[in-house]
Amino acid sequence: NNKNNNNNENLELINKYPIKDKFDICIIGCGPSGFAAAMRAWDYAKKVCIIESNRLGGAGVHNGALSSKTMWEMSRDYRALRSKNRGICLPVDGTVDFKLVKQAVFRAQSMREKQIQFQIEQLEIPLYWGKGSLLTTNKVLVESKNKNEQPFILEAENTVIATGSSPRLVPNLPFDGKTILTSDDIMNLEKFPESILIIGGGVIGCEYATIFSNFGYSKVFLMNRGNRILPFEDEDITNLVTNKLLSKGATIYFSSNIISMQIVTNGDGSTGVEYVIENEITKERTKSYVEKVLVALGRNPNVNGIGLDKIGVKLNPAGKLVENMGQTNIQNIWGCGDTTADIALVNVGELEGRVIVERMFAPRHEKPSISLDYISSIIFVDPIVASSGKGESALQKSKIPYRVAVYSYELVSRAIAKDDVDGFVKLIVSDDADMRILGIRALGPHASSVIEIVSLMIRLGQPLRMLLDLTSAYPSISEGLQECVRLLLGRSLFKPSVFKNLIRVSRISGYSADGTPNIVECI
Repeated sequence: NNKNNNNNENLELINKYPIKDKFDICIIGCGPSGFAAAMRAWDYAKKVCIIESNRLGGAGVHNGALSSKTMWEMSRDYRALRSKNRGICLPVDGTVDFKLVKQAVFRAQSMREKQIQFQIEQLEIPLYWGKGSLLTTNKVLVESKNKNEQPFILEAENTVIATGSSPRLVPNLPFDGKTILTSDDIMNLEKFPESILIIGGGVIGCEYATIFSNFGYSKVFLMNRGNRILPFEDEDITNLVTNKLLSKGATIYFSSNIISMQIVTNGDGSTGVEYVIENEITKERTKSYVEKVLVALGRNPNVNGIGLDKIGVKLNPAGKLVENMGQTNIQNIWGCGDTTADIALVNVGELEGRVIVERMFAPRHEKPSISLDYISSIIFVDPIVASSGKGESALQKSKIPYRVAVYSYELVSRAIAKDDVDGFVKLIVSDDADMRILGIRALGPHASSVIEIVSLMIRLGQPLRMLLDLTSAYPSISEGLQECVRLLLGRSLFKPSVFKNLIRVSRISGYSADGTPNIVECI
């Protein structure tokens, strides 16, 4: 009955509104993945259009990647300016105006948004402002943002769902966007809060905990359900990030849950939040008060209300598109970015946007596939974390033998010159004669630059010896990678037998029956 009702409703809309144009490909959403898909379609000389209901760039520009990283850069610069370790004394009054911080974020957002819009206009790609929803497998209803404009229909041979995601909310919490916030609400703040509770020890939560701790105006409380933050990363990485947060005065509640939370009004008319949390292990409860709460528990795909259910597009239990290389169960309906079950990263979304268009239009023998095994990622915490390929925890979970070299930034000349030695480079290879590169982790300044070449080598399945002829510029952070290669081949400059606390070379040759790795320290 529901299906019949949907068909009847859609038929009424099809008969009611005019068909405005026909396209080879219609893209609903212009975030990172939608924009990338549109540009790739233009490369193929296809007739393409974009429908956008909010702002160009999506979470990659607004309330997400670019905005938070702009704040992170500013917070890092401010903390460095206040440091007295470098012997530089500047007449800094020690204050930061949060309104000026917001202006800097808005400038960064505006610059990227204008670049996207300028290119769309120059390439003469039709951009429709409004909500797009599927009426049939090849008809899309557009309800304009201009309420005076009548809805219309676009016909498309292929439709791409690139509608992005929204912050995941917690049931029964009184979200108001001012006192209890999500990452979309950060720019609603008028000043640095005196205290803030951040719920969630994943990427978003840890990045904002770092930002507010760096500025130093807010007492930061970070609540995490697990026994360590950033649980998908190796333990030595999370330990270092944890210790840095604690050194800046942050308080971290591990293995904890919310028992109650309510917004209260103070005597001066301002608001705050009273909360009670419970430690899952000890059952100890903590009652406290903060000025603001930021809920950072991931994001949900924006797939409701756009007609997917009406035409039979399947979703998985998490509400994401069921797809294979971006193609849904309906042949000409595709998905990319945060609407799919893949990793929610800007570079992944852009890759998916390009690949799905190539799979639509490229010759059969040239159709690419999507592999995320070599994807590079970066987490803006302190120290910054860059990674590609498998980490030690993932390999141990799968009981895969490997060899690993870890080289501290304390032995890297460029890091010494920067007085920024809290970090290391970790290179992981297979436990065989080829020593194929399986993964890399870099923590500290310039970390993302260290991993790029290794990411390509992981994709190509190249052995370690291919990096042996790498000669890093001096002084550069990539010396750490160079020395990891030499360590695994037994020819390092500094020796692990001498610097036991700064260098680690290990071989995990196998696993016992209970899964415990057989570790051999190589010195």
